[in-house]
Amino acid sequence: MRIIHFVAALVSVAIAVILFLVFKSSANQGAASAIMRARTVANESIATRPVNGMNQSGHKAFSRPTGVADDSIPSKERDPTVLTLDCGGGQKIELILVSPGEFMMGSPPNDSLSSRSVEGPQRLVQVREGFYLGRFEVTQEQWQAVMGNNPSHFKGDDPPPVGSTEWEDYQDFYRNRPVESVSWDDCQSFCRRLTEVTGRVVRLPTEAEWEYACRAGTTDRYHFDETLESLEDYAWCMDNSAKQTHRVGTRKPNPWGFFDMYGNVWEWCEDYIHMNYKNAPGDSRAWLERVSREERVVRGGCFEAFLPNYRSANRFYFKPQLRISGLGLRIASSAKEAP
Repeated sequence: MRIIHFVAALVSVAIAVILFLVFKSSANQGAASAIMRARTVANESIATRPVNGMNQSGHKAFSRPTGVADDSIPSKERDPTVLTLDCGGGQKIELILVSPGEFMMGSPPNDSLSSRSVEGPQRLVQVREGFYLGRFEVTQEQWQAVMGNNPSHFKGDDPPPVGSTEWEDYQDFYRNRPVESVSWDDCQSFCRRLTEVTGRVVRLPTEAEWEYACRAGTTDRYHFDETLESLEDYAWCMDNSAKQTHRVGTRKPNPWGFFDMYGNVWEWCEDYIHMNYKNAPGDSRAWLERVSREERVVRGGCFEAFLPNYRSANRFYFKPQLRISGLGLRIASSAKEAP
């Protein structure tokens, strides 16, 4: 009898062990399935996250950047037409190579939005030397890394806009606003300091270089189709900016990959302003002959400019000491210089 009881006990233990193993296997499979389902849901959530539209709460959603460089790509695999400058502090500025060529600079006489002679006469300009131009406007973080300060009016840590319910999106969206409230003189100091940091000569673009890169091979009023309905896709302008700057690279780029060539902030150029193009250089050099005015050229319009300012040929000017919230910069560098 004792032997029978002992055998029965062993059988019971074996059955319990088998049931435990079966249950554990099923639980692991269930957990794995749950994890896969969670990953699928998360991926679907990211893929369907609103961009430039409305979120599920009915509030306007914030855009995600579309042109941020991927530093994970090995250097030998990177595009040789892209120049990356290390500002220090983990900040880098990406510039795109612009090849030599020629283009018609200025507005034709029949442009109804160009009522000022300052954009004419239209003339052929030879861009004899290639140059690098910033893919984006210089950001507050990049300026801070180089200059040790942030003079901007619309800083990245400002309170979120009224109606925003997505704090994480807000923080990400405003982290890379363009630096503004910088004068032409301030920009010269920034370029000198960045030249010292990187060992490569950095400067403001000439006015001809700016328009050449903005047009990107196009000949019409805009670098996109000729309708104003498309402007908000390419620019932070009066109609969509809520009267403030926005993160660089969150509108569509022009055909050569440059972002925010219209809107967000005016961009300083190297040139003195001249009230027309008579006797202007025939190439893309800066027009540094000062006649009677000290103002320097700005291009591109800003977040609250009037509609005629968002054109490839539009030009404006300010005193070089002026600092206002609509003034920023984009940097350039000669392609002839050794990397």
